Amino acid sequence: MDLQVLAVAAAVLSTPTEVPEWMPDAVCSLCVLQDEEAIIRSSVTSTVGDFRKSHQDSWEEICVTWTEDQLRLVSESSGTQSYFS
Repeated sequence: MDLQVLAVAAAVLSTPTEVPEWMPDAVCSLCVLQDEEAIIRSSVTSTVGDFRKSHQDSWEEICVTWTEDQLRLVSESSGTQSYFS
């Protein structure tokens, strides 16, 4: 499973300024692994946090196009809870 997590993480981080059609599913597939062993949890938190940082400029667009559940997963997994969440 570690290699699969790293592969998805690499794919997510490969487009730091764009949000391709496959991105919500890829990011959320990582988020659901948040309760796995520490090394996986660390990779998930780091990747999702980096995703949020690199897509900060387009976050309003993401909030409009992603579902509420997808946004909740990202928020819970990134280690950076919003004051307004």
